[in-house]
Amino acid sequence: MCRSCPALSFKFYVTTGKAFESMPNFRKLCPEEKDLSYNSLSAENNSKSSADATNITSKVYRSSKPDFLTEQEVEQFNALNIQSIIDFRSYSEYKRSHHKSIKLLDKQYALFKVEVPQWSTYKQHEIVVCKKVSGASDNNCRKHYLINFFNYNYVWEVFNRVPILMRIVSLFYLLIDFILRNDKRYFVRFFAKQTLNQQGIVGQYIDFVTHSQASICAALKLLCDPANLPVMLNCAYGKDRTGMVSAMILACLGSSKEYICQDYARSAVELKPVEEILVDDVVGKYHLCRTFTSAESHNMMRVLEYIEEKHLVEIFFKVLFAKIMSVVVLKQKGEIQDIGDHRSPQNRTVLMHPHWRYERYGSICGYLEKIGLSIQEQQVLRNNLLS
Repeated sequence: MCRSCPALSFKFYVTTGKAFESMPNFRKLCPEEKDLSYNSLSAENNSKSSADATNITSKVYRSSKPDFLTEQEVEQFNALNIQSIIDFRSYSEYKRSHHKSIKLLDKQYALFKVEVPQWSTYKQHEIVVCKKVSGASDNNCRKHYLINFFNYNYVWEVFNRVPILMRIVSLFYLLIDFILRNDKRYFVRFFAKQTLNQQGIVGQYIDFVTHSQASICAALKLLCDPANLPVMLNCAYGKDRTGMVSAMILACLGSSKEYICQDYARSAVELKPVEEILVDDVVGKYHLCRTFTSAESHNMMRVLEYIEEKHLVEIFFKVLFAKIMSVVVLKQKGEIQDIGDHRSPQNRTVLMHPHWRYERYGSICGYLEKIGLSIQEQQVLRNNLLS
């Protein structure tokens, strides 16, 4: 519903002194133990790390959309040997962006639309289904995946937050948008006033982790395939949708919440050269409040804490039930004598259910398991990105 990153204007070609002038917020995504320099977020260090980004080998990069790359920048991009692009925009949003000229990367990457479940999430070990849309014909060519974050489930949940009379009124705005072909501008403005501005950017991120679970899971499952690496993650500005998936990746790799929030907050510095365009797109076009243009670390911290609080209780009772059932079964088999004797070596072995190792996996990894990324798949992802 709330696309806080619509199409950029041609003013996007600005002099920033970064590795890719037409693709700001480009940087490598490193786990905490791999790049301690992330702990320093001064403007000087951020500028240096961005400028050096193309000279550093990495498995995962994150960025704003690559639609405006020049021919010279495409050569720099190719030097990174990026095998796939995971783009968190819908096909229609992708086509609207920079539609008056050719996206140079389309000549080198085949475009695929990921068919994410609309009203549910993935099952563990379920394969991600993709439909080829356009692009290079070579079967061995690199791939550009489009994953829509704003699926039917997300839109329906936001739509039903307002009274029924307001929903009827909103449909008239949607009809006007359809007639004028103006990218649902009035429809989003209506909901911005009614509900989106009240919840702010933290509320939008919570909506992502609650109602866009299939999109998040699809991206992580694609990272489990070594053929997709190295990979670049992007949305429009590389801040919100990309920021949320990047946070899940870093959490899966064992990074602390503080470090994840620091990485997220770097977008504020990296997007400073295009701040005026960002504000015009978000505030001017859709009438969303200024918080939707921010990237403050405490906002991401609130979302991570929300995930922990929401899923910790669920995981606890799931584990407790599994432990009790294990003990009861072994008691019936006569393999243990006293269920209450937790000091027994046999009982200690029984109680070591994999999910109980909370300190090792963390509640965010428990959340990932719930949305369809199994413990085994998470381990594959770690091995792929850390090997």
